[in-house]
Amino acid sequence: MRTSEAVRIVAVLVAMGVVLASGAAAQASNVRAIVLAGNDLTGGPAYGRGALQGAFDRNTDRIVEAFTERLGIETILKLHAEEVSEQDFEASVREFVAEVGPGDTLIFYYAGHGLDGYMHPFFVEAEAETPSDESAQPETSEPPLNEDAASPAADPDGSYRYEALAELLESEACQTLTIIDACFSGSALNLLDESWTIVTSCRADQSTLLAWAYGSIFNVEFTTQLRHGYTRLDEILAGVDLMYGEEFQFSGDPTIDLASPSCP
Repeated sequence: MRTSEAVRIVAVLVAMGVVLASGAAAQASNVRAIVLAGNDLTGGPAYGRGALQGAFDRNTDRIVEAFTERLGIETILKLHAEEVSEQDFEASVREFVAEVGPGDTLIFYYAGHGLDGYMHPFFVEAEAETPSDESAQPETSEPPLNEDAASPAADPDGSYRYEALAELLESEACQTLTIIDACFSGSALNLLDESWTIVTSCRADQSTLLAWAYGSIFNVEFTTQLRHGYTRLDEILAGVDLMYGEEFQFSGDPTIDLASPSCP
């Protein structure tokens, strides 16, 4: 059962779309997409090893299939947190984003664990370099650090701040759409670039509903709407039924047609 608040959100978005669509003629836009699958095998003690049984993989496989077969998007960077380190992720995204031009639309889709203010992909650990004798630091008389005293600024293990993601995705794109399919993902609305269009699978104080055999209910609903032929964002979201009191969150331009986006 769709919540009344979600219905009101979509109604407002559709009304906004009527106004925005009546503006000046827009220019056709090339679409480039980045898809990141979180590591559900590591999971950490809070989740249990292997508990999700590949749910995030299924989420990203479905979205890539929908992007290519339903929307005709040809330029897609797919990354799996189980296979790349945080440094590899950042390097790959920077290289990809550098190719985005002022006439392009950039889409970022993440399916994985989440915390309030963070993606929680659990990237693999980068291989540490063994220092040579020449680069070894001399011993000092300074007292050892208190390893039990956690820094208040330290990020949770395996996490990636939404503010850092905002900086990483900065590009010349005429419009950017981010879809964050993770627990507590609603917190991203206040931490990503306010000029972007942002869709999250739940509120900042909610966990995303997962069906172990399928993945996120949001992902299933979103890709189902694409398979049914809906391509404009407000039409897609109008058909997303999350049930059990869950509510997707949205900000930005509801009139984006993912099959043929256009620059304002």
